[in-house]
Amino acid sequence: MRGQDVRGGGSLNAPAGAAAPRAGTRRRGDELRTAILGAALGQLREHGYTGLTMEGVAAAARTGKAALYRRWDNKDALVEDALASALPAPAELRLTGDTRADLLLLLRAVADGFALSRDAAFRAAGRGVGAHAVTLVQDRVVVPAQARVRDLVRAGVAAGRFRPGADNARTAAVGPAMLVLRFVTEGPDVPDGYLEQVVDDVVLPLLAL
Repeated sequence: MRGQDVRGGGSLNAPAGAAAPRAGTRRRGDELRTAILGAALGQLREHGYTGLTMEGVAAAARTGKAALYRRWDNKDALVEDALASALPAPAELRLTGDTRADLLLLLRAVADGFALSRDAAFRAAGRGVGAHAVTLVQDRVVVPAQARVRDLVRAGVAAGRFRPGADNARTAAVGPAMLVLRFVTEGPDVPDGYLEQVVDDVVLPLLAL
């Protein structure tokens, strides 16, 4: 796959299409790449994976199709980079040292991953990318978040704040699993109140001595 992998630096509110270039200027480098990735996310939201075309992305980004093929071999490579550009990076979150606050931070990252650009990843999954898009979110958001949750639990067990035996993969997976259920039953928007309920009513009681 051509094109640099973009991780954790995108916005969940990436534009549906790129803005028109300024008069008398020609976008290059990172500016053009950002415009193309934003246009690709917009096309995914509007048309799904099957309806997304390199021509459509180029038109939305106000550039030529050749500019896309210089960076990506095909639309699969472009879609992967577009999705990755907007995914949060739980491994890079600066935690506070407060277990409850840190659990909320990590679960918010998972929720934002599911809601990627208003669920573009899962629209893509439903229209042709299949396991590819879901695996992207799983590998880059859910798995790192679960690993950091388990680190928090391990530290709490060692300090005597959590029950012995709480440090296990099942406990670390409970919060993200609740978010999957919420996504499937109610859609991608997860309010802070729901995250607080998951932490206070489910995760922390599982850890209690």
